[in-house]
Amino acid sequence: MEPETPAGDPYRRHHDRVLFDGGLSFSGLEEDRVWLNRGDGTFVDATGVSGANAPEDGRAAVLGDFDGDGDTDIFVHRIQGERHLFLRNAARPSRHRLVLCLVGAPPNTGAVGARVRVVAGGRAQVREVACGWGYLSGHDLALAFGLGDATSVASVEVRWPSGRVQSWEGLPADHRVTPREGEPEAVRVPLAAPR
Repeated sequence: MEPETPAGDPYRRHHDRVLFDGGLSFSGLEEDRVWLNRGDGTFVDATGVSGANAPEDGRAAVLGDFDGDGDTDIFVHRIQGERHLFLRNAARPSRHRLVLCLVGAPPNTGAVGARVRVVAGGRAQVREVACGWGYLSGHDLALAFGLGDATSVASVEVRWPSGRVQSWEGLPADHRVTPREGEPEAVRVPLAAPR
């Protein structure tokens, strides 16, 4: 059995260069993909119009609302070509949305494991706060909900990891809301206007 080649070894660097300079890929030139939820249980492939179909190998993606306007942006780290690719969601929203930034009790202040149920416009959505999604990736802990035509939220119920259950009613749409475990009021801040 041959010994492992150290990462700084010139032999390995040479083969990485030959691979990348030859236009080859570790992943077999698999495109990054972006799918849009149609809201009826189906998705449409939006890779081409999103700009995500770059030929370089992506190794990690972070999803989050980087510009504070309530929609999901994507930051991709790549191992060849330009090291980073930022895909800002520039679509003007035609519907309403809500972003929840939960703050749990110590030591789990990120509220990882909290289960949230949002009811708006007669429709219920359930999401869970999670971290460590995908390969070498961790997404924003804030939860974004599309509300359709609803201009307010009938109810938000949070089942905290501690077992405590809290609910809020009549929250406004198009806001970033921060429910804190054990506190009856949630801070509400309007979302930034789309640019």
